[in-house]
Amino acid sequence: MVRNNLVPPTDPQYTDARNGELWPRAGSPAIDAGETVDGVTTGVRGDGPDQGAYEYGAPIWSTGCNLAGCESRVRNDGWKAAYSGGR
Repeated sequence: MVRNNLVPPTDPQYTDARNGELWPRAGSPAIDAGETVDGVTTGVRGDGPDQGAYEYGAPIWSTGCNLAGCESRVRNDGWKAAYSGGR
């Protein structure tokens, strides 16, 4: 069952999805569109949690090493996400 997902052809309007920058831009349909989970979705900005890893307007965070020479990002060399019906 598909629940609380942005189903194509909806564009989530992320900053730069091709290069792994998945935080929503102003006007993104992902803003406030996430599901509230008691004890998990805390500290949201706006009327509800945003879909995705980043809350719109919150500081951008990242995991892993941030020392010179060890930064890495997901790069999209032409792959595309597909929707299979969500069942």
